[in-house]
Amino acid sequence: MLEPAEGRFRLHDLLREYAAGLAAADPGHAEATDRLLDWYVAATAAATRFWEPRRDRGAVDDLPGVPGTPTFADLAATRAWLDREIANLIAAVHLADRLGRHRHAALLTRALWGYLFRNSMNDVSIDLHRRALAGAEALADDELAAMAHNYLASAYARAGHLDDAAHHLGRIVEHPGWGFRARNNLAAVYLYAGRLREALALLEDSMLAVYGADRSWAFGQWTSLATILQQLGRTGEALTVARRAHAVGRLDRLPSLAANARFELAVIHQRLGHHRLAALLLRALLADPSPEIGPALACLARSQLGLAELALDRPGDGLDLLAAAHRAAEPLEPHVACLTGNNLGTGLRLAGRPGDAAPVYAAVLDQARRMGYRHEQARALHGLGLCTGDPAALREAADLFARMGAQ
Repeated sequence: MLEPAEGRFRLHDLLREYAAGLAAADPGHAEATDRLLDWYVAATAAATRFWEPRRDRGAVDDLPGVPGTPTFADLAATRAWLDREIANLIAAVHLADRLGRHRHAALLTRALWGYLFRNSMNDVSIDLHRRALAGAEALADDELAAMAHNYLASAYARAGHLDDAAHHLGRIVEHPGWGFRARNNLAAVYLYAGRLREALALLEDSMLAVYGADRSWAFGQWTSLATILQQLGRTGEALTVARRAHAVGRLDRLPSLAANARFELAVIHQRLGHHRLAALLLRALLADPSPEIGPALACLARSQLGLAELALDRPGDGLDLLAAAHRAAEPLEPHVACLTGNNLGTGLRLAGRPGDAAPVYAAVLDQARRMGYRHEQARALHGLGLCTGDPAALREAADLFARMGAQ
């Protein structure tokens, strides 16, 4: 037996191969495999239930009791368990897929989604959800297939594959159970792509359709609504929406909603020139130990805090935060990398270093064009034009902002 970490054991390669051969020959092998997969699904569902409070996860939360399913006291306990078990959980999905246990593969993948999403494990999420979708289609299970389309789209969008995300959401926009979720998420894809008016219309229509029926889903989209309104220049409305979302998140104990709404509040207050208040909100967000503060949101918060520090005449601290946030964001998600890159360029420009800012803007512009992020593309063009004195870049940025309706 090997002990790669304290309290964690695994078999030597040769012994594992020998044990696998014995297990395959055992007449109870199939039943044992089912029990193993049942346990992983039940344990993961129990852990990630803390990550998605009050969200209806359907079949994931309607599983029969499985002996030995662990219990968790709080979010920190679930984080520790998931961090330890993630390699085994991914392997369990692969095993279920390989053996044709399609329902196990679909349910375990869905149970894992919250953890994968918060930790920006987008490539892993795409792989697992593609397997889940193929399995659901093999079972001809319409509900499982719609669920897999929705969460595969989520992973594609976070990874910057906006066309793929829109394709999968388009498959289920008329689904009786998943249609409103698909429309909500398609609005987020349109937001990434700078299709602000379309995003707003789709989101408002979808939220009205479900308001009062599913609070976690309806209020969960309020932060997207606040972002859209802010980019359209409707700052007062955006502030009202973000305040309401933050209040509901705190009162209803929805930590993800509260955290994202707090970030939106900080961004809006920065736009209004309330830099000290923005800095206080961002520091409080970064001090929150909850797993809901995943690496992507933490990078965004540090980047915005860097801009607030600059505005408060603390350029050293501000530039350090901006640079660190962008370095951390680059391997996570392309949209977060573009946003933090533009913020870094802005910080360098405001600090009187246009020569250093220009190549940062240029790199963001290249990535934003490849990914289709029109708002970040326009921001990069505007910053590059200011740094280099290029009127063509400024005109192109102004045209992009005008076509989006952004201010």
